[in-house]
Amino acid sequence: MGIILDNLSELVGESLLGWIHDKTMWTYALISAIILLIAGYVTVGALLQIIPSQIDKIPQTIISTILFIGLIVFIEVLILLVIDYLVIKRALELKGQKAIGLNIIRYLSLIVLHIATAIVAVLSLFKLKILVVGITGIIVLMLGFIMFPLSIGNPSMFWVIILGVIFIIAGIILLAIYLVHVILNAIRLSLAYVAYVEEERSIMASLKKSWDITKNDIDGIVFVWILIAVIVAVISTAVSIPAVVYVGAASETAMEMNLSMISMDPLYWILLIPSYIVSAYSVIVSGFMMTAMYTLLSKGKVIQTTPTLKPKEETFSQNQR
Repeated sequence: MGIILDNLSELVGESLLGWIHDKTMWTYALISAIILLIAGYVTVGALLQIIPSQIDKIPQTIISTILFIGLIVFIEVLILLVIDYLVIKRALELKGQKAIGLNIIRYLSLIVLHIATAIVAVLSLFKLKILVVGITGIIVLMLGFIMFPLSIGNPSMFWVIILGVIFIIAGIILLAIYLVHVILNAIRLSLAYVAYVEEERSIMASLKKSWDITKNDIDGIVFVWILIAVIVAVISTAVSIPAVVYVGAASETAMEMNLSMISMDPLYWILLIPSYIVSAYSVIVSGFMMTAMYTLLSKGKVIQTTPTLKPKEETFSQNQR
């Protein structure tokens, strides 16, 4: 087994509960919950603007609603990106390690890092020979589709159809294999964010650091992600039961109460608050988990929190290591 699986219980426990003594982490969790709640409320309100009574305006309404929701999601992601940074920085500090401060240049670099991670994973830039599989799959698939028009109306070209089907199947198989490698690439690059926050490495150096330290622990990383995701999902399902029960009861007792009335009911949103708290909890757990795995793989031991460490004020313009 790899390092991750050898330290599975410590890593999972650290990710789920290792930070709960820290007031700073709870502050980040509260901010995340508020952001998620506001974004959710605004999004639901926007979706309810599409009502059947305005059939003639539905196309324009749908387009404007999609654009508005896209803007809300974009803003939400930008804010949560800062929260992710703060969580990772605080997790490193709880270990007694230094981490870079955040300013506008570093913030933009973090955005570029996320984009670069996707590009490197999709193009398999750290394992170019695998890219040949993807390119070959695309070419073979295109050849398969090209063969069909050539054989239309010509019975003697039936063999071309058979060959085209074979090419299409082969192309799909090759692309499926490449997709698996893209996912594996993404897993190996997933700790680049922590590597950057730790020492402000360059974009490619951060990606290479993550790629190197995760080489022998892909299975462990996937297992931890799945395990923690299942735990959080179970908690989320449990706390959402009151809201689900309320919707069911309201629908039965008020026959004329439509979806929009229920969705914007203040009591319904109050019952949803625990779900958003769990969502915020998952944001903290995710950042702490990545930091714990990074520390474990690069240093050889799990992050140990330090209860006596006092919270530090975070400012967007802080520019120190």
